[in-house]
Amino acid sequence: MAKKKQISGAAKTNGPVAAAMLSGSVAIVGIGVLHLLAEGSEAAKKALTFYAPMGPLSGKVVISYVVGLILFFLLKNAWAEKNFPNLRTWLYIVIGAVLLGFLFTFTPFVHFVLGE
Repeated sequence: MAKKKQISGAAKTNGPVAAAMLSGSVAIVGIGVLHLLAEGSEAAKKALTFYAPMGPLSGKVVISYVVGLILFFLLKNAWAEKNFPNLRTWLYIVIGAVLLGFLFTFTPFVHFVLGE
């Protein structure tokens, strides 16, 4: 049976991959949470309106992406040499975050949470 050859210089750690998955998940959930906040509070809606033609979506996306990017760079540096044995766990976190973000922006759920 032939042995697999290790390519020299190939990445041996997957910490940066996990950092990208987690920070992306935080950004997705952040958009959903800010959406709930904007729908529930007129003051929050006004504060999240960075660009009037786009409305509060501009603030939701900008804030969530900035938080996600900052978290990515922090985790990427912290986990640069880390090797997680199973990235499947991180994949489940991403799937859960996407579903949660979708739920938080789903209009019937938003109305249910806000009691409308």
